[in-house]
Amino acid sequence: MSAAKDALARGLRQKGLENNFGLADHLILLQTDKKGLSPEKDEFRRWLENIQMEDLESAERMQGLGGAWKMRCRMHGVKVGVAV
Repeated sequence: MSAAKDALARGLRQKGLENNFGLADHLILLQTDKKGLSPEKDEFRRWLENIQMEDLESAERMQGLGGAWKMRCRMHGVKVGVAV
């Protein structure tokens, strides 16, 4: 599954694909074991911290990734009360 996450992250770094919400949504599904983003504030915050800092493999993959992935997380963060 790491290879798929890596491929999606690489795709989202491409100029023409960085704002592709379909790719971002697929990456989020893989990152959340097909559960999607949690509606629980604390669970969402823990997940975000884990993939951006604590899990070194994920943190490396996500470093500097913005575009649709970050926008999707920001939009969800607004809903649950977590600043992204």
